[in-house]
Amino acid sequence: MINRTKKTLQNVTVEFSTQGDLRVVDKPQQVTLGPNQSTSLKTGLKLVSSEAGLIFASINFENTAGISQGYLITNEIQIDLVDFIYPHEIQIEEFRQLWSKYEWENKIIVNSPHE
Repeated sequence: MINRTKKTLQNVTVEFSTQGDLRVVDKPQQVTLGPNQSTSLKTGLKLVSSEAGLIFASINFENTAGISQGYLITNEIQIDLVDFIYPHEIQIEEFRQLWSKYEWENKIIVNSPHE
């Protein structure tokens, strides 16, 4: 993100929203950007399925007087899981450890009364 103005922008926040099987995990931290200053922000996403999804964002900021200046809408970002899969070799024991660590995501516990 780059502040291309001659003013300091305070409390700059980026609000992410998704469409498809993506979920925003954490919200990026607020930042203050001086004139012509730049920064990078990161957020975590959880992919629920292998379907492609879209990410939308709006950027909110205040001026130096603390007055809200509205927001900017970013272009959409298309995410496809296949773009992030790379071949890799792994030992069987390490695979089993990782599998057991993430196996809980595939289980559903159902409680029912027994008569």
